[in-house]
Amino acid sequence: MSASSFVGAPHPDSSRPFIPILVFAAVAVLLLLRLGYLQVIAAPALSAEGEDARMAYDWVEPRRGTIYDRNGVVLATSVESTTIYVDPVEVDDANATAEVLAEVLGGEKSDYLEAATMANTRYALVEKQADVEVGERLRERTAELSAEGGEREGMDFGIRYKTEWRREYPNGRVGGQVIGLCNLEVDTENNREYYVGATGLELYYDDVLAGEAGYTREERAFPEASASPRRRSTVRTSSSPSTSSCSKPWRSAWKPTKRASRPTAAAPLSWTAARARYTRLRRFLCSIRRTERRWRQTPLSSNA
Repeated sequence: MSASSFVGAPHPDSSRPFIPILVFAAVAVLLLLRLGYLQVIAAPALSAEGEDARMAYDWVEPRRGTIYDRNGVVLATSVESTTIYVDPVEVDDANATAEVLAEVLGGEKSDYLEAATMANTRYALVEKQADVEVGERLRERTAELSAEGGEREGMDFGIRYKTEWRREYPNGRVGGQVIGLCNLEVDTENNREYYVGATGLELYYDDVLAGEAGYTREERAFPEASASPRRRSTVRTSSSPSTSSCSKPWRSAWKPTKRASRPTAAAPLSWTAARARYTRLRRFLCSIRRTERRWRQTPLSSNA
């Protein structure tokens, strides 16, 4: 066979440069698909998981509505109270914390040492729904001791306060069968405690009296965001405590709302993270182009 018969014939290895190009192109397509999945489809779920891991929600319960009789006498109301607890993580000196608690609240120092030294928690209950005056006295005492020039200057006792509402019935048992009572429900999943009507008017108008809870959102003990609780409504009856019978009460003009579920938020991918991903992808594509040029510049060996 003459040499002229090979003129114009394709070289048997002429497709070699395209094989790695196809491989790199397939890898690039897979990476683009993965990036699109993370950016578009899975972004809300991933953002919500990340926020739940670094954020803490503390529910703020609304004040339950007041029940009046036809003469404007209060039959059931909610009064402000202060729940006192200790955050053991923030306690500088457990003995000093126990001493100031015993001094203001009464009792022995040993009664409060367990709360000040409790492990694996940031909520050690000291007194549930105490009077507001008691909480104020404790605040003033700790501020006095930790103030500049005080006996415990600059000390953090780790004592924290939470405003809660306590249900009270000023007339005692008078009209109790009509007014009814409330139960304190506990939601362990969301760390909530709230009143729910059990009998009487408290149960009949529970959706009107309950209101809607708010919340505070914190990250590393710094306030991040909050939502105020929704105002509750009141109920006025057509009877009074002195009467033995009660006609059907009427509702005030107020649209009831559902209780709030746990808030979730899906933050979009930040501009910095998106730009970094784009830069990495562009560098990868540039490396493919450089490899392609090197393969094209490599001389092919002749088999003549």
